[in-house]
Amino acid sequence: MLPDHFVPELAPKANEDAVIVADQVRFTVLTERLIRLEFDPSRVFNDRATQNMWYRDQPVPDFTVDQDDDWLTIETEAFVLQYKKGEALTRSSLSITVKGTDYTWKPDDIDSENLKGTMRTLDGINGYIALSDG
Repeated sequence: MLPDHFVPELAPKANEDAVIVADQVRFTVLTERLIRLEFDPSRVFNDRATQNMWYRDQPVPDFTVDQDDDWLTIETEAFVLQYKKGEALTRSSLSITVKGTDYTWKPDDIDSENLKGTMRTLDGINGYIALSDG
């Protein structure tokens, strides 16, 4: 067990005003440029801290939510997200368009500029190692 002074204080649960739930999908608007996407058919969502997000309890950014029977749209200063309700997060049900550009991201898009992930250790490594996407 770590001494208390080594245990970081965390605030991983986002402000409820930044959270949008639609069927088995939960979206959390973290900043004007960052949104968290979660899919779980049983609607059991995870509020634990992750390696890159310890403090989700941030000020709620400005955003709007519009929806009809079929589609949910979340819009911030930087992007427009469109989700087809009742679907998994797939190319045909989800898109995020970056405002001011002609770029639209969809699940499974190949990122040719991905900087890759990390290795837990370089012990015993001498030469090239394959890294998974980051």
